[in-house]
Amino acid sequence: MNTEELRDAARVAYDRELAKQNINTAIESRMTVNYGGGMFIVTQELIAFLHAWMPTPNLSLNSDGKIYMMDAYDVPVKVLPYELLHICQRRWYEVMNEFAAEYEEFTKIRNAKQL
Repeated sequence: MNTEELRDAARVAYDRELAKQNINTAIESRMTVNYGGGMFIVTQELIAFLHAWMPTPNLSLNSDGKIYMMDAYDVPVKVLPYELLHICQRRWYEVMNEFAAEYEEFTKIRNAKQL
């Protein structure tokens, strides 16, 4: 195969679904945070759960405000919900902003010539 044939093959081989999957995989790998000796995967569910455990007046479950949560490896980790929530929110905004920018570029690509 000469250079021109290789270039034509690359243009044909561009797979939009694979490119989208690669972006999603990269984003998912960045959605982790370390806290209190554990590793947590930042999801919408984790953020909602932490919001639910925010301290409320007249309700004191324990003196230090900490709760046990299972981390990504199913290890119980004692956390302060509002601290972990703050860390998770920052990571979520950071990664999702990058994802939005990458996805916008991705949608502009129609074939391998535009890479």
